[in-house]
Amino acid sequence: MAWTTGVFGLALAIFAVIGLVDQRRMVLDLETSQAVALLGHLAGMPEFQNDRRVAEARLVLLQPSMRTAGGVVRLTPLGAASGVEPRAGTLARWPLSLAGQPFELRYESDGKRLAALMRRTALVHALHGTLSIGALLFGLWWILGRNLVAPLREISRAIDRMRAGSGWQFVVPQTDAELSPLVRAVAELGPGLEQQVYQWITAERRAAVATVLSSIKRGSAEPMSRLDAAIVESEASAGSAEERVRFSALRADLGAVREALEREERYQLSEWTRLGRASVHAGSKRPAGGPGSETTSAQR
Repeated sequence: MAWTTGVFGLALAIFAVIGLVDQRRMVLDLETSQAVALLGHLAGMPEFQNDRRVAEARLVLLQPSMRTAGGVVRLTPLGAASGVEPRAGTLARWPLSLAGQPFELRYESDGKRLAALMRRTALVHALHGTLSIGALLFGLWWILGRNLVAPLREISRAIDRMRAGSGWQFVVPQTDAELSPLVRAVAELGPGLEQQVYQWITAERRAAVATVLSSIKRGSAEPMSRLDAAIVESEASAGSAEERVRFSALRADLGAVREALEREERYQLSEWTRLGRASVHAGSKRPAGGPGSETTSAQR
C-alpha cells in the first residue's frame, strides 16, 4: 500500500507541476496582452502626444490605480544617451514620440499578483491531489479487500482446517474472473487429496494382502507337497475304487487351493500396481464433485 501511495503521489505531483507551468504561461500571456492594450490606449490619449511633462503628470495620476492591479507604467527616453534597459518584470513596451524625441511606454509587473495566483493554484492542485489519492486508495482497499483479500483468507482458513485434521470444508467465495481458476483449483484440492489418500490406502492394503498371501504360499509349499505325495501314495495303495476316487478328489481340492492362492496373489498385485499409478493423476484428472468423490464417500 505504501508503494502504491508513493507511485500515485509522484504521478499526481508531476501532473500538478505541468499544470502550474502551463497556467503560469497562460497568465503571463493574458497580462502581456492586457498590458499591450493599456499602453496602446495611453499612447492614443492627447496627454501623450506633445509634451513630456504633461505625459509624466498624467502617469502620476494613473499610478495608484495601476499599482492596485500589480503593475506600473513608466515613460522612458530612448537613444544611446539614455542607457535605460528594460527591467526583468517588463511585460509590454510601446514606442512614443514627444516633441520630436523618442520615448517608450513600459508596463512593469511587480510579480506579487502572479506569485499569489501561483500559490493559490498550487494549494488547489495539492488539495485535489490529496482528495484523489484518498479516493483512489479507498477504492483500491475496498476492491482488493472484497475481491482479493477475502477469497485468499477463505482459502487459507480452508487449508488450515484441513492441515489440522478437521476435514475439507471449503466455501467458494465470490471473486473476480482473474482469480476464478485459483478458486476452482483450491475447491478441487480437498476432494482430489481425499481420493488420492483413499487410493494410496487401498493400494497399501492390497499390497499387504498380496504379501501375506505370498508368505502363506511360500510357507505352505513344502507341507502341501508332502501332503500331495502322501495322497498319491495312499491312492496307489487303496484297496477299493471308492477310496481311490476319494483320494483323487482330495488331490483336486489341494490343487484348487494352490490355484486360488496364486490367483488371489496375482490379482492383489495387479490392483496394487493399478491404484499406485492411478493415484498420481487422480487429483488433476478427476473433476470436482464428480464420481470419484461420491465413490470415496460411499466406500468409506
